[in-house]
Amino acid sequence: MRIGVIGSGIAGLVSARKLCDAGHQVTLFERQPTVGMDAHSLDIPAVDGTPMVRADVPSRMFNETQWPHLFQVYKDLGIESTAVCSSQAFCHFPGSVFLTLEQAIKPMTLAGKLLDRKAQRILGAAARLQKVGIQDLQQDDVLQSLTLEQYLRQREFSDEFIQEFLYPTLSSTVFTCSYSAVANYPAKTALSILQNLTRNTTLLKTRYGTQDATKRLLHGDIQLRLSCGVQVVERLDDQVEVRLIDGTAAIFDHVIVATQANTAGKLVSALSDSELGILGSFRYESISIYVHTDTQWMPERRRQWATFNMLVSEDRRAAMCSVWLNRFHADWDIESPIFQTINAFAEPDADKVLAKCVMQRPVVSPDSNRGWDALEAMHQEPNRRIWYCGSYAGRGTPLLESGVVSALAVVEAVETACMGSVS
Repeated sequence: MRIGVIGSGIAGLVSARKLCDAGHQVTLFERQPTVGMDAHSLDIPAVDGTPMVRADVPSRMFNETQWPHLFQVYKDLGIESTAVCSSQAFCHFPGSVFLTLEQAIKPMTLAGKLLDRKAQRILGAAARLQKVGIQDLQQDDVLQSLTLEQYLRQREFSDEFIQEFLYPTLSSTVFTCSYSAVANYPAKTALSILQNLTRNTTLLKTRYGTQDATKRLLHGDIQLRLSCGVQVVERLDDQVEVRLIDGTAAIFDHVIVATQANTAGKLVSALSDSELGILGSFRYESISIYVHTDTQWMPERRRQWATFNMLVSEDRRAAMCSVWLNRFHADWDIESPIFQTINAFAEPDADKVLAKCVMQRPVVSPDSNRGWDALEAMHQEPNRRIWYCGSYAGRGTPLLESGVVSALAVVEAVETACMGSVS
C-alpha cells in the first residue's frame, strides 16, 4: 500500500518506520526544513577554544517504567542511552535554595547541615503521598473522578508541599503545563506517573541526542519530504489525496495525520461534526523555552546548583525549571554554564539568550478519557482511510511515550485495514 504520513515528530517517525518495515511504500511530509522531532535543537558555537556542542530543545529524558514503549523502540533500533544526573534544587525566585534532592528521591544535606524544618515537612509529605498513593491506586472507588487538586485536599496535604514542591516538579518537568492544568489532572493518572518516577529506575537520555535518534528512526526506504507543507487532506472514495502548498498533489491508499489535534482538524477536509468534536476535545497550552547563559535564572549560590532547578514565583502560583545543560550533558567539554529554562514566567537578559521557542503542549483533564475513547472508536470505523496519532492521542500524560503508543495503535489499525483491502 502507498501510505502518507504528515508530521515527523515521534509519532510520525515511529508510524512511518513501522509501516516501512512492514513493506509499505511510505512518504513522510514535514513542513519544517528539518525533521520535526529535532526541529528546535540548537548548535552552540565554539567559545574560547571549546568545541561546538548540540543541545536538544527541549531536553528529553525517559526511563523504562514510565516510557516502556519508547524504551523498546530505541532498544530495537540500537539507539544508545546514557544515565542523567537527576539532582534537583528548589528555591524561590529570586531567593535561596530551601531543598535539594539527589536522584529526585534521596534527601541530600545542604552545605553539610541538617535539613531544616521546611525541608523536613516537604519530604515527610512526599513520603506520605507515595505511601497513600500506592494504596489508593489499588482502590479505584477512592479516586473515582477526582482531580489531583481535589485528591490532595481530601488527603489534607499542605499548600507548602503542593505549591512549592509537587506542582513545581510536575508543571515544569513531566507535565510541562500551568499550575491550573496540573491541578485539573485526573488524580489516578498523576499518581500512577508519580509512582513510576519515584521508583529506583535510572533516568536516561539518548547518548548522541535527538538528531541521531531521528536518523535511526528514518529507514532508508522512507521518502522524506522536508520543507513540504500540506494544504489539505481529502478522502476520494478508496484513496486519499494530499494537496501541498506548492500546488502539487499525491494520492495514497491511507494517510496518517501525525500532527497536533488542533492542526489535524484544519488539514482534513469535509470532517463530520463528530470528527471535529473529537479532535477539538484535545486542548493545548503554550510554553516558552529559553536556552541562555543568564545565571540569575539559577539558585543564588553556584554550589547549590543542581541538574534541574525549580524556581518558584513569589506568589507560589507558577514555577519554571532551569536545566543546567553542562551537568545534563556530562560529555560536554564546556566550562561556561549554559541553561535551558522551561515554562518561563519572566524574561532573561536579552544579551544572554541563545535561542527561544514556544511550543504547544496537550493538556490532560478528567474529560480526556472521553476524547481517547471517541478517537479509538473512530479508528474502528469500516473503510477508514485517514488516521490520527500524536502525543495527545495516547492515554495518560502527553510524552514521547504517548506519541509512540498512539503510533503503534494506528499502525496496527492500518495494517488490519490493508489486509482487509487485499482480501
